[in-house]
Parts: sequence; C-alpha cells; structure tokens
Amino acid sequence: ETAGGDERLLTLYEDEVEFNLQKIWNDLCQEIVPRTHRVRLRTYPGSFSAQEIVNWLMKGHTTTREKALQIAQALVDSRHLHFINSTAGMFSDDPNLLLKIGEVSTAEVYTRASDNA
Repeated sequence: ETAGGDERLLTLYEDEVEFNLQKIWNDLCQEIVPRTHRVRLRTYPGSFSAQEIVNWLMKGHTTTREKALQIAQALVDSRHLHFINSTAGMFSDDPNLLLKIGEVSTAEVYTRASDNA
C-alpha cells in the first residue's frame, strides 16, 4: 500500500477509537452517579474515584484491568474527566484518586456522538 493508504487507515482507526470513547463516555454519564468522597479529611462533592471507574469499565467495556486503565487514561487525556486531588496526570486504580467531569460538557459529547452517527 501507499503511504496515503496507511494514513487513511490510521485516520479510520482514530475515528473508531474516538467514537468508542464517546460511547463509553455516554454510558458512564448515564450509569455512574457522582457522589461525595472523603480523602484525608477533605470532602469532594460530585466526584468519582478512579477505582469506581475501573470497576465500572470492567463490568461492560473490557475484561482486563490493564485495558480499563488505558480507557480511563484516554478519558482523562481527552478532557472528559479531570483529576481533582492530584496533579500526577496518570490514571491509576486508586480509591483515593478522585476525578470530576472535565472540560468537555455532556451536551458537547452528545452533539459529537450524533454528528458521528
């Protein structure tokens, strides 16, 4: 194949990954309810623990913790989720690592998902 053909395949793969990430994000927004967490004497309302997200991913989107961690990191990298009690930037399966819905609003996600359909 030509370099252009390889580039087209890469673009198709990236689009598929983005669409799957959007579907996972939509499912997460519908199925996991943010709640108040307490870590080291501080409370964080409207948050998710990293461990909750990994466990949820393993129930319907993947069968391995390693893959669940990769998907969760992709949600952070795409700004769907952001850390609220850490600046590390790397997702880990930690009950004390807390996240909130990120800069991408749910309305934007639904708009993008419908545009891709």
